[in-house]
Amino acid sequence: MSQIRVTVHQRGEVVGDDVRRDDSLTAHCGVCDTQRPVVASLGATTACPDCLRARLDAISVARYQLRDDEPGLPWGKISG
Repeated sequence: MSQIRVTVHQRGEVVGDDVRRDDSLTAHCGVCDTQRPVVASLGATTACPDCLRARLDAISVARYQLRDDEPGLPWGKISG
């Protein structure tokens, strides 16, 4: 698996343990097509935290909807 690249707008980039400061870098989300404070690589494109979170939420919902009649919620018990 390739290393994750995180770009912080006008601050720099971190790839694994390599930190590169560069005030000229911009953090652009390739998913929602906007400039953001920070983005992470997804192969050839980048995604902001909001876009990543939306996709992770969709994964959780899809797993729940397509479960094999497993009882309960996939993310744990609700206590009361």
